[in-house]
Amino acid sequence: MFHFCIFVKVRFFFHKFGSGVGDLRVYSREEPSPKGSDTKPVELWRSYGNKGDTWWKAIVSLPNMTRRYQVQFVAGRGVGSSDIAIDDVTLSPECFGIGVPENESIAPDDRKYHLNFNHNRFFSLEG
Repeated sequence: MFHFCIFVKVRFFFHKFGSGVGDLRVYSREEPSPKGSDTKPVELWRSYGNKGDTWWKAIVSLPNMTRRYQVQFVAGRGVGSSDIAIDDVTLSPECFGIGVPENESIAPDDRKYHLNFNHNRFFSLEG
């Protein structure tokens, strides 16, 4: 069981430029429980509209999760031409069990983390 503290964060830079830019959202989603009950994504952060031709830094707190989880970035299209991009996505060391108090469980060392892309609309970081 994982017991992460309130300091677990995902950090990233984003760029949203153009008259028809849509929204950018960040979700967390825990894997289903062993009993098979499905979990729904939880919206953690969102940004609407044009932010100008510049890069912005975002820091998003992750909720306390007790099972494996995904962090999903979802970009929605607006009307017209625009660009949405993300870069330099990082997770707090606690996401990987670094800095977790000794009396709490951490992720096994053999866990793998990878990006999943889906129809160029979003990707998820699984851990």
